[in-house]
Amino acid sequence: MNDNFHFFTRSDICSITQPSVALCAALGAFSGAPPASELPSNFDPRNVIFRDVAIIGGGSSGIYAAIQLKYAGKSVIVVEFKPIVGGHTNTYTDRATGISKFIAFLTKYPQLASGMFLPRPVPQELSIPFGRLTKQLGIEAVVPFLIKWNTATGDASTIPATEFIRVAGLELVQQVISPSFVTSTCRNNSEIYGKAQTELLQAQSLLLSSEVIDSLRKENKVELVVKTLQGIKYICVKKLIFTVPPRLENLAPFNPTQNERSVFVQWLNTSYYTCTKPGIVLAAPNAIPGHSNVYYSTPRGITQYPLSVDAVKARIVTELKRAQVTNRNNSNFTQAQPEFVICHCHVPFSLQVTSEDIALGFYDRMNALQGQKSKCWTGATWRAHESNVIWNFNKQILLPMVMKGLQICNTPY
Repeated sequence: MNDNFHFFTRSDICSITQPSVALCAALGAFSGAPPASELPSNFDPRNVIFRDVAIIGGGSSGIYAAIQLKYAGKSVIVVEFKPIVGGHTNTYTDRATGISKFIAFLTKYPQLASGMFLPRPVPQELSIPFGRLTKQLGIEAVVPFLIKWNTATGDASTIPATEFIRVAGLELVQQVISPSFVTSTCRNNSEIYGKAQTELLQAQSLLLSSEVIDSLRKENKVELVVKTLQGIKYICVKKLIFTVPPRLENLAPFNPTQNERSVFVQWLNTSYYTCTKPGIVLAAPNAIPGHSNVYYSTPRGITQYPLSVDAVKARIVTELKRAQVTNRNNSNFTQAQPEFVICHCHVPFSLQVTSEDIALGFYDRMNALQGQKSKCWTGATWRAHESNVIWNFNKQILLPMVMKGLQICNTPY
């Protein structure tokens, strides 16, 4: 345990701070017999958080679990290291293009997707010239992109907005800017996490830019010492859900058991980098006209952070320049200096083990860790890097296990 935190009896805690009788009783009940809680001598009762469940990690699996537990009437607290939730979901918005604003405008009039069914009275923004509408919405930069798919309707600056968008409507725009993946109407995969973040913050169920620095786990309770931007918080819960990659480096503050160490010491992983850049050169087009995504991955190995983001960007630029030289006579090949508007590192990624480990029952031993000492596990490691299958795992495996554990837990507070 961290030397800065040591055990106090319930009477010690009460005499130090004179918290309420209810809090003293809660601290004592939570910590068992003899009553004890891992709190420093000068702790402030306002910094003690009691919940049913603590969730480590605010990515796809953690946020899904938090919202579902909240709707089931359970109290939760999510601890997220980053200043926002969303995990591997990163969204770059090029506000200069205005494509998101145009899509948001189109979604106001879904009846136009079925025919020329205008609201009554007709809103002025549907009857004014399209050029005026683009200025009103601030989407002038997207006009050349839209005209490419709507070339025979006349002067785009003077044609009525309704006549322009009857062709360049919501369905066409969505088909053009993106492959056939399911996403939000605003083409923003981060939108759902932003809404969940707002909901959890309003419920005082989320700590951002925070990390667990020490912990105490028993069969029916967990205590966490958490470093936040507002200082140290002490979290007392009945169950702990761990969603981040379970490498030993990440598990250290949670004092892993010998069983956990023996399993998780075997991991290999890759690293995965996602970048967005102007131009389309050996890269995948994305939802932003004139931009493309570049993906870079490293071979699997035991190193958690094999390359820095700057090193990856340098390697990508080198490869792009080599391709430019090879295609210097190709007029359709971008010859501009490569640049990046955003670049994210996703490490460790795709935790996996060797064929030998699999044959020897690694995953049976991993699954057997579920529920030990009040700790449950979820995330990509327990299923795959795919949100829908992670959510199904949570729904079918994790949440029933957590709910059952809460029902039989006799820890009162």
